[in-house]
Amino acid sequence: MQLIQTSCKYLRRITKVQNSITYVLAITFTILINSIMLTATYSQNISPNNALHFDGIDDYIIFPYNETLNPLEYTIELWVKSDNEFWNSTGSLISMREKFVFHPVVSTKTIQFLVFEQNYYYYVEYTIQTDITNWHHYAATYNSKEIKLYVDGNLVASAKSKREPAISKVGDLFIGCDSRHNNRYFNGVIDEIRIWDYEKKQKEIQNWMDYELYGNEKGLIFYLDFNQGSPNIDNNRDTLILDLANNSRGKLNNFFLNGDESNWVKSGVEIKGKAKEDFFLLKYIPTEIVILFLGSIALVLIVLFVRILYQKKISQKLSIEVVKKTKELSEENKIKDALIAEIHHRVKNNLQTISGLIYFQMSDSQSENEKDALKKVQNRVLAMASIHEKLYSNNNMTKTNIRNLVFEIVDSIKNLNNDHSTTVLIEYSIDDIEINISTAITFGQLLAEIITNSFKHAFSNQKDPKIYIEIHRVDDFLKIIVADNGCGMKDKNRETDTLGLNLISIFAKQLKAKIDIFDETGMKYILSFKI
Repeated sequence: MQLIQTSCKYLRRITKVQNSITYVLAITFTILINSIMLTATYSQNISPNNALHFDGIDDYIIFPYNETLNPLEYTIELWVKSDNEFWNSTGSLISMREKFVFHPVVSTKTIQFLVFEQNYYYYVEYTIQTDITNWHHYAATYNSKEIKLYVDGNLVASAKSKREPAISKVGDLFIGCDSRHNNRYFNGVIDEIRIWDYEKKQKEIQNWMDYELYGNEKGLIFYLDFNQGSPNIDNNRDTLILDLANNSRGKLNNFFLNGDESNWVKSGVEIKGKAKEDFFLLKYIPTEIVILFLGSIALVLIVLFVRILYQKKISQKLSIEVVKKTKELSEENKIKDALIAEIHHRVKNNLQTISGLIYFQMSDSQSENEKDALKKVQNRVLAMASIHEKLYSNNNMTKTNIRNLVFEIVDSIKNLNNDHSTTVLIEYSIDDIEINISTAITFGQLLAEIITNSFKHAFSNQKDPKIYIEIHRVDDFLKIIVADNGCGMKDKNRETDTLGLNLISIFAKQLKAKIDIFDETGMKYILSFKI
């Protein structure tokens, strides 16, 4: 047993060290993968891009409604630069009633994002602490449970505050004005508008916000890079806004497109390049990263291989020791079981020897009272012998089935009382319960006394003698009821077995059992003890 405990303790230490190594390797591997992905993702420089200026008077863009713009959860992103120190109006940056509205609050630096759900608007807002006349990246996400607002890639607010009733119909998509209130127009510059059909996490927003897209990224359902036209010159030929494939997406409304206002302008957003989808193309990865990555993979494989060999060796050694020790313990248990069985066998033989001596004493006795007393003692000795015979013949030397034990005891007592055995009806209601041997011996002696007492004294004038035995487990207690329909103690003709009652009381004390004896229509014993 000591060897097994030591082996298990040693294995736990090995596992703890292995888990630590695995954790460190996993961290290293994750850092390398992130380095590769970032390097591969953020490659290829591009020329400075354009943006679109809104004059705050009547400029706006409209896109007809379509189902792709109506996902269950979504992310809205855009770059914005105000012409004023405070927002000039509540003209929405982007609006699609009754789906979402992303707009400033007039005469403040507060930005709001509202979503429509079950005939109400819910919103989250944040007051910007820096100069809004500089470029800032705004993003909002919605996942049906929570609205999150990001400024420059940082989470600044999360909530889902109920606001006002809303109309249930989803309308067209507007940029630069509120789709419900046409007198609200944004004054400033907008660039890089993106709508995704899932909730983007903060790290993903930060990684992608400084890079232009190809337009075919997974989950991207709307994208405008505003690189159309030429900055600050006559662009009156442009009446429609185009997507990356030069397909018409929306209509430019009221833009003059011939000067610095209400026209394409040079963007001040520091776009670093185009985001790559082919993350693992080695041509985009510096040689140092490749060498570091491959070297780390080789190191991981070597460590794993050595660990597997070492663990296999330890496991084989422990398996041999465990098999050896198990065999030794099995042999020891067989010897102990044999010794216990031999003890029960000898006790049984000794009790039978005592019974034989009592029988010879009965033969020499001339007094009927003395013979009767010796007969009672002999019956008790034989009942004890029967209990031990049952126990040593049992394969399990620690526990025995109480139902089988009761059957054996009753059969034994019936054989000792042949004059009643054929007429007394025994009824049983016994659960399938196992109890330990020491409890079984005491319980068996107690039950034998009660049953013997009924056979000997209860049925002298009873036409249909009956004994009822009920044993059930209630929580951690064993509840026993033994009753007969005999004459009871009230019958003047019944002999009182004082020794039997005393023995019943002694056995009950040994079991630490609570016992109640009722003398009604026959004798009834109710006892319970903890098992």
